Amino acid sequence: MKTSIRYLTAAALFGAILAITGCDKSSNDKMVGMYGGLTNTNETLELKKDGTFRLNQFGRITTGRYQREGTNITFIVEMPEHCAIDGDTIMDIHTGVKWSRK
Repeated sequence: MKTSIRYLTAAALFGAILAITGCDKSSNDKMVGMYGGLTNTNETLELKKDGTFRLNQFGRITTGRYQREGTNITFIVEMPEHCAIDGDTIMDIHTGVKWSRK
């Protein structure tokens, strides 16, 4: 559930960026910079000129790349998940979600 909320919040933040920058077919230069969360001012998103981003959300840092095509922006997330293993069970230590070997 937390993961779903995290992605929905990130999607809302990214949508706000699109509205603010007025995405067109020009370069990424208009989008480059640091953005603050609209509902949570502790959240930040940095878009870098080299096409990478850094998102600080819910106290976790997510990094990756972004690609822009016209009025669309795609974020490619490279987010490691930290898990614990106990016998045949693996648990995401951040969300508590568990998987069991079948």
